[in-house]
Amino acid sequence: MNYNKNMTNIDKDIKKVRQELDKVRQVKKCTSCECFLGVIEGLHEDLQKIETQESKDTQKEIIQWLLDGNKERHGCYGCEKCRPIEPCNRFNESLKGNDTSEIPKTKVLSCCCGD
Repeated sequence: MNYNKNMTNIDKDIKKVRQELDKVRQVKKCTSCECFLGVIEGLHEDLQKIETQESKDTQKEIIQWLLDGNKERHGCYGCEKCRPIEPCNRFNESLKGNDTSEIPKTKVLSCCCGD
């Protein structure tokens, strides 16, 4: 296996999930939602096991999102579809094909409200 190619693919996946979750974060009701914050907390833990610059940059950004969101953290409003779940799950699915067995994957089947 080509390790550099593997890390390049993982970096692309990290960048994509960061962009997708940033779009979710821009939705006013999602910024401080405990569902969103819970998902990005789990993602942050997973990213700590990945030693790339993209991972480190994303971790820094997630920390800021958590600081911002926790200022006015609120319970779930019961949205029809929980927005942060799908990007996180797609990211974890993409890790499966990249020989990342040492990285725990946070599979988010539902948000804290049960959606």
